[in-house]
Amino acid sequence: MTRAHSGAARLSFALSLGALSLGALSLGASLSLGAPAASPTPLPRIIGPSPAGDTAIDGFFNEWEARPTFALDVRVSGRSGGPTDLGGTVQLAYDADHLYVAAQVVDDVFQPGARTTGDRLELIFVPAGAKARRLRIVLNQLELGLPPALELDGRAYAQGAVSGTTRRDGWAVEARVRLRDLPGVAGTDLAFAAIVQDADADPVNIEATLSTAALNAAGLPGTATVRLDATAEALATYLADRDHPALLGRYHGNVTGDALDELVLVTALDIVVAGRLPDGATYLYFTHGWRTGAQLVSAELTDLDGRAGKELRVTHTEWAVPDEVQVEVVEIFGAHDGILRRMFAAKTAERFTKLRGDAVAALSVQGRGRGARTLKIGAAKVTGLNPGNYVDVDAHMGLPNEPLPLPWGDDKRGVVYTLQGEAWQRR
Repeated sequence: MTRAHSGAARLSFALSLGALSLGALSLGASLSLGAPAASPTPLPRIIGPSPAGDTAIDGFFNEWEARPTFALDVRVSGRSGGPTDLGGTVQLAYDADHLYVAAQVVDDVFQPGARTTGDRLELIFVPAGAKARRLRIVLNQLELGLPPALELDGRAYAQGAVSGTTRRDGWAVEARVRLRDLPGVAGTDLAFAAIVQDADADPVNIEATLSTAALNAAGLPGTATVRLDATAEALATYLADRDHPALLGRYHGNVTGDALDELVLVTALDIVVAGRLPDGATYLYFTHGWRTGAQLVSAELTDLDGRAGKELRVTHTEWAVPDEVQVEVVEIFGAHDGILRRMFAAKTAERFTKLRGDAVAALSVQGRGRGARTLKIGAAKVTGLNPGNYVDVDAHMGLPNEPLPLPWGDDKRGVVYTLQGEAWQRR
């Protein structure tokens, strides 16, 4: 049975996870007794997505009032005359398709900005394990009403949008960039810095440079400070709602076919899909019913049913008869139309400890190209068992408890399953 938690449909605020513990995964910092206390590395700020259409690139900033803010408070070079000379804030937002940026800068003298002269604004994004991406907003002559321009990695960028204005105490700009042009920026820990260079009397001479983060010798932010993640609020809500079940596996991928990836959890109680879901739900969960003490063997997200989004293939073991007979079960879960379903389940092994025998089969996936895959459980390889001492045992309640294909049974050539509706059925 699928259950959905709606909670807040909007996930557009920053969530501090603190020392949130996810079963064996701890996101907190630990200190060794007797050793000097070290300052823990701050966790990246989590920013959830904004609903599509919430952000207009029009030079007005009302929609930014409640969004996370990064202060321009790290001096990189030069000196400024105080907060009325140079300062301000930078903000980030995103939806399924775009990254949005807003900068509101205090500057007592605006110098029209070009690539190498005047006031300048550059944003640097360094996704975990990937190269740095640079977005430059060329300010041009804002005071004359001329619009700014965008450059991405040193080249003119026409696929976005940008708007700006001067103010009595400075200037402000907002911009939009396609997320597909910034691969890796959403969904990973991100080292981010916005850098403002200020030229006052002489447009060629930069008098001061401020950043939202410390820069390393290469001029790049070295510490992850933000994570654009649609799943953070949903994860915290699920864990609280379900009394923090033990986490067996955690994965990221596209399950529903949405433009943003989801978080997929395997816990001691449920299969969970969390993120931006239909009808404002923040997570879906399916109570799998595994027996106490079940062990996760493997899990992967893979395309199986031929539709947008991947399915979760999970293998676990549990004791059908405590300390005597252990079974291995393969299941496939999929999420479509706001419903998380168990689409397939079958035993693939039985192990008899007292008989010192086992029957082990393998699930193979057949088919190529588009369309649903065919599943086949081949005939089991048997050790220490025969028709005289073998006893078929059931997996847990709620699963189809077909017998394994055995060399001496009716299915000695294996069993084939095809997708029929929303589940794989015996052909």
